[in-house]
Amino acid sequence: MSKLFAIVLTTITAVGHTMADDVDDLIRELNATSAAQGTDDIKSWREVFGTILDAPQAPREIGATFNMSTVWPGMEGWPEVRDWAESNSDLFEAILAARDRATLGLPYGDLSEADEAFVEAGILAQPAPAGDPMKTEFPWIDNLNWVTTCVSAEAWRRAEAGDVMSGIDLQTALVQWLRQCCTREFIDEQFNAINSMSVALQVTREIAWWKRNEVDPDGLKNIARSILPQLKVDRNNLLMAEGDKELAKVRLDRLFSRRGQPDAKAFLEFFTDRDADAKSFGRVRNAGYWRWVARQHKPEELTAQKLDDVYDDWWRRWRIQAYDPILSAQPPESERMNSTRYAAVLKIVPEIRPLFEARNRLLVEVNGTCAALAVCAQYKKDGRWPADIRSARSNTRRLSVVDPFSIESKVIKYWKPNRLRINGHRGEVVIDSGLPVIYSLGVDTLDGDAKTHTDNGIEGDIVLWPPLRMLEREQDLRD
Repeated sequence: MSKLFAIVLTTITAVGHTMADDVDDLIRELNATSAAQGTDDIKSWREVFGTILDAPQAPREIGATFNMSTVWPGMEGWPEVRDWAESNSDLFEAILAARDRATLGLPYGDLSEADEAFVEAGILAQPAPAGDPMKTEFPWIDNLNWVTTCVSAEAWRRAEAGDVMSGIDLQTALVQWLRQCCTREFIDEQFNAINSMSVALQVTREIAWWKRNEVDPDGLKNIARSILPQLKVDRNNLLMAEGDKELAKVRLDRLFSRRGQPDAKAFLEFFTDRDADAKSFGRVRNAGYWRWVARQHKPEELTAQKLDDVYDDWWRRWRIQAYDPILSAQPPESERMNSTRYAAVLKIVPEIRPLFEARNRLLVEVNGTCAALAVCAQYKKDGRWPADIRSARSNTRRLSVVDPFSIESKVIKYWKPNRLRINGHRGEVVIDSGLPVIYSLGVDTLDGDAKTHTDNGIEGDIVLWPPLRMLEREQDLRD
């Protein structure tokens, strides 16, 4: 073969690999990951979501005012919610059966014709809908919220009816299933699943508090000692989503010419759409900016390398022990890069810091629920609250009650104040004398004596027991 023919053949082959091929390759790569790969017997998506395809319509639209955190027997309209929950028995059986599956396993991209009902219901994960990698759609998350709301309503219904441990067991199974959902490949998916799991754990504690005089101590002990520690949400087991990185590589191919130079037209079309609303002055102004950026921007090869650098840096930070000095020694790579010459990386890579915060909060929720259920079990057994966390330690493993926000890796705080007022979600909540308070130090790592609570722990502490939402309901601070 002549050198000339070889060069021509190579050129034809390179050009022949189309943009559509890049998207197909991305989908194949995503479906080869642990998030989607495997036989049907280790996946749970079809079993769980299949039960809601023809399920009765929810009594309200699921959203900010009607969701897993707002349903409970004292809410307005509870009879309708209770009846809706009870009518979805197939879902609850599926959740209980799916608790031991290995992964959600929902495929990325288009589903087969045999799964048309799932497509119509929006049970899809589309990194590049209609072959367009500049967009992402994950409508399955809306169905996730439907499932969590319905299952939690049923857990409350069972507890109200006197079948307390059946309700807590169902809620715990929901937590286990949500752990499977946390292994998805995109930040949007993982962030929503992690937050849902945190709220599901809060509901578990709320039911236990509400029925603290009716719980089975051995049942709570089993959950705290055997089930929750196996969720493994630490930095070595709950891994950071990386699908956005692979999608970003495909997007970069759209923004650069075949010679690897910035394509001003592509920069303009993609980034002005993301920057400003159509027909706005801001869009016109930003159009000029992105034309200028395209002239200043680094070529594709260096941009792709910078993309790798950003994710490598985040990956190292994800795996490092919390509060290791290296984390504060220098800012993340995404903050150190030149914002003009690598503007495409900054605009394409999603903000990942909230995912770190959600992961840390989840670890607090898991460990805090272990401690709370152990203490509640001890209370039911002895008829009084333990003097300290060590008194209930026999009901849980030590490693499951470490506060991830403690620089010295100490256990979650436990104390019995004479009387305490906590500034919570809806004003001040009163803790009566003799009641134990379990709390985490929060992001600032400072012990605020649980006087201020925020769910994310960015300000004040994170109060885990008694559950503040239930106290706010009991003290008429919320519905």
